[in-house]
Amino acid sequence: MKIGIMLDRITPGGPPKAALEEVRYLRKFGYDAQLVVIMRDKASEYRYEDLRRGVPILYLSDRFPELFKKSIKFPGFAFFSSF
Repeated sequence: MKIGIMLDRITPGGPPKAALEEVRYLRKFGYDAQLVVIMRDKASEYRYEDLRRGVPILYLSDRFPELFKKSIKFPGFAFFSSF
């Protein structure tokens, strides 16, 4: 059984830690689990290095077409931006 735990970003705080631990324990019990993160941050590569060992992470933003990798923010319309 494949299981994906989804986060929007790996940010400082509790939810990413809990998601990483959840994936780790699901894999320990024999499930094919991975962490699915929507947006990659430059700083997220250095967060929770100790918890990330052995946890496969799939960044969906790496699969965006080139057109959508760049984002323009309009004042008052932040919901149009994917970043």
